[in-house]
Amino acid sequence: MAPRLPSLRPPAAFAGTDPQVGSLVGLLAAGTALLTLVAALAVGVMGLVLPLAVAGLLACVRWPAVPVGLLLFLGVVVDQVVGAGRGPLSLQLYSGIGGFSPFELLVYLSVGCVTLDCVRRRRLPPIPWEIGAALILLAVAFVTGSVVGYFAGAGIGAQIDGWRNVLPMIVAVPLVAAVLPSDRVRPVLVVAAVLTIVKALTAVALTAANGGGIDGIVFYEVTANWMFLLYLLVVFAAWVKGASLPWWVWAAVPLVTVAFVVGLKRSLWLGGVVGLAMVLVIGLSRLGRRLAAPAVVVAGALVWILLSSGINVTLQGPVGERVSSLDPSSLQSNAQDRYRLDERANVWAELKRQPLTGLGQGVEWRAVYPLGIEHEDARNYVHNAVMWFWMKYSLLGALGYIALMLAATIVGVRVSRRHAVPQIAAVGLGTAGAIVSLAVAEVAGTWTGADSRFTLILGAVIGVLAVTDRASARAPDPAVAGDG
Repeated sequence: MAPRLPSLRPPAAFAGTDPQVGSLVGLLAAGTALLTLVAALAVGVMGLVLPLAVAGLLACVRWPAVPVGLLLFLGVVVDQVVGAGRGPLSLQLYSGIGGFSPFELLVYLSVGCVTLDCVRRRRLPPIPWEIGAALILLAVAFVTGSVVGYFAGAGIGAQIDGWRNVLPMIVAVPLVAAVLPSDRVRPVLVVAAVLTIVKALTAVALTAANGGGIDGIVFYEVTANWMFLLYLLVVFAAWVKGASLPWWVWAAVPLVTVAFVVGLKRSLWLGGVVGLAMVLVIGLSRLGRRLAAPAVVVAGALVWILLSSGINVTLQGPVGERVSSLDPSSLQSNAQDRYRLDERANVWAELKRQPLTGLGQGVEWRAVYPLGIEHEDARNYVHNAVMWFWMKYSLLGALGYIALMLAATIVGVRVSRRHAVPQIAAVGLGTAGAIVSLAVAEVAGTWTGADSRFTLILGAVIGVLAVTDRASARAPDPAVAGDG
């Protein structure tokens, strides 16, 4: 049975007219007011905040969807590292005091509340076996990497710092699967679409105000850019499958496209091309797929020819510079791109030395080969997700990462093929394309597991896939299937 949110209606006893019940409610209200007044007189403003905090905590325990929803809302809306767009709220949300940020504490609160709710209901969050197996493999890999890192000399603090980034990958999927009923998926998707459009409008406006380019870009961080790509791929999947969408979703496509382009994420641009091709090939009919495959090959060849022939002649400005940098011949001349190649060569040398265990969480790689430039605190990172998971969390980490990406893609495609509602089927296909796009992009960068905010949002998206997959496994309801 799908998990259901507890009812927001008061208990039946409070709905009646029993005078004793009314007297009890009045006494409780008066006692609470008196206690709040005494606390305010004793400790000042904190006396007013403390009762509200206790009431909020009790509400979170009663309705675990509240902290989970707040966590995801803040994760989407508030950026972590955005240059000119970073404000006081992001500093307070992600930085924190005493080693724990409010964002991190909200993750723990959500995990605690959902766990209590699952224990009370005596059931686990329903997750497709493919995704569940990948998450278990990753959890084992994380423990293995921490043990290896600890015995290699990295302290407990390094292990805690590493777990802060990877924990959202383990918990976000079951959190969403536990609190989101299948009949509430549509409202959640509408809210997500609205937030993405608002994010795109903010990105374009602030980037224009700051002059554009790398120095003026506001939404260079990956979370917003992947959200833009996800939005575009879902809309494209709906168009390919012939699913109807609200007019405002279509009207926002140019805005979201511009926001995605001015984000200047080259690896996501390339990944997006692969995602579009995947959605096109899978979404079309059998005849359409036969025609689409050669078209994709031809399009890829044309893109390669254009990049190799100097496309910067026709594209000017920061976007043109980023596109022209995709030319393979420019990698050796660009210092940052050259550094990434040298970085991977050194990490690969370390992995060949310890192929099974990797280096361990918190252990830095050594520069066996010379580096053109040096970055501060960069020896714990590598611009390749598979190598990053392998280096930190042993060979199991690399296999777990690949398994999660593959499992999410399989589930998304499965939803697209068997869900009775065309719009939800399009969401499944578009999300599968976005997962593949991310996997392609992370050949040249690592965000999954390295960026706690993005890892949480990615896990939440996979959690929504898990909920829609559960609903698509049921016998289709003709009434729902005909609801466009």
